[in-house]
Amino acid sequence: MNLVAQAKVYRERGEYHLALTCARGSDKPSAHSEVARALIWLGRYDEGLEAAARGRRRQDNCEVWVVSSEAYTAAGQPEDGLRAAKTALARADGPVELGLARVAAASATHLLGDGTQATSLARQALGDLEDARPYDKALALHVLAESLHVGGRYPDAAEVWRQVLALRRELLAADHPEVGATVHGMGLTIRRLGLAKIAADLHQEALTIYMARLDEEHPAIAASRHGLAQALHRLGRPREARSEMAAALETSERRQGLDHPHTWITRFELGRIEVDCGDLASGYRRMNAAQLRLTEQLGADHPTVQAILRWM
Repeated sequence: MNLVAQAKVYRERGEYHLALTCARGSDKPSAHSEVARALIWLGRYDEGLEAAARGRRRQDNCEVWVVSSEAYTAAGQPEDGLRAAKTALARADGPVELGLARVAAASATHLLGDGTQATSLARQALGDLEDARPYDKALALHVLAESLHVGGRYPDAAEVWRQVLALRRELLAADHPEVGATVHGMGLTIRRLGLAKIAADLHQEALTIYMARLDEEHPAIAASRHGLAQALHRLGRPREARSEMAAALETSERRQGLDHPHTWITRFELGRIEVDCGDLASGYRRMNAAQLRLTEQLGADHPTVQAILRWM
């Protein structure tokens, strides 16, 4: 087995450092895509963007543009992610490449706030991947669940989360980070259905997986703490929620950067919790700053911005 193929095996097992080492040991043009994907899963998004760019300088095929889309979207640049995905679609050769390009397009689209279009793309991807590997089908199911959630279709999203979790638990180790990502996503949807205690348990499960398999500053850990804090807040435990959200913000600022949209969303949510804890000055200051910056970044019509405006 060549180093690029071995890197892919390690990546799909969740052994991202080994994947990165193997991919960097190869001089094949395709190695850059595996380097980029390993870096994305390690939460090193800027490095992932650089690796994807190196890949584009060596090749111009569907895969390198799918990886570029994944890198842009992970780095909080979904507009660039969608453009890269459209380029991937134009270069797709066969249903599997087409399906994976549509997965990338759906991921960028739902981050842009269009859950309806993202859901359509994800369903098309599932059709393209009907005869593909179960691992690839799980990718399409995952983005379908995320897209349904963004579109506000929480019961439908919960059912798809159930399907993808069952599939990933069949394919992957119990502590695989992709299992953690699925559990985390399910927690977000379950909280929207009013089941805050179950949501808190799911986020705690995801956090346990991430803490075991990823470094302590990984963005996924920030995301899990963010979700856990929201569930605790809903349960009427604002001081515990404040502690978790503050930890989420600290992690997001260190790894994703001070100006990443996820960092600003976490600042806003911390402000909401601070208000409920009686710290009105700090809370409203955070909320107002986040509302202004997220409007600049995402646009006034983005669902996240609209939800912020409704709360304020």
